[in-house]
Amino acid sequence: MYKVGIISDTRMSDPGQPLPARVKEAFSGVDLIIHAGNITKEFVLVALEAIAPVVAVRGALDDPADFSRELPTSKVMDVQGFKIGIYNQRPDIQALASEKLSILVSGNTCLPKIQETETIPLLLDPGSPTIPSKHARGSVILLKIDKLVFSYIIKL
Repeated sequence: MYKVGIISDTRMSDPGQPLPARVKEAFSGVDLIIHAGNITKEFVLVALEAIAPVVAVRGALDDPADFSRELPTSKVMDVQGFKIGIYNQRPDIQALASEKLSILVSGNTCLPKIQETETIPLLLDPGSPTIPSKHARGSVILLKIDKLVFSYIIKL
């Protein structure tokens, strides 16, 4: 089984601030981490890369000058035969119909959500591990891919 940790909106700007321990626990043993933007500073990606390889997109709060690497504003990739689109802000789903995505990962809301639609079978928003809303604790998503896909919101 292939496991993907999904995170967004870490919004951590102080390099002395460690990645929350619960994120490390939740992502223990994952094969890949997807960060859907609003990272804020590169040290967050470095901390996540100590856990597993990271694919990240740039969010509205990510200044390219704060990163030594180029971060695209969106990315479409194949993971274990499933086509995954990664965006910081969720695009118009109908406009993406021609992409034939299996999974759409987006962030920017800080609210975790798993939703099924006819156009894109699975929409995932991991919320934020560090800036939870007044109605939710910090969160990430764990995606398990075998012949089927299973997704779970993990409250931190």
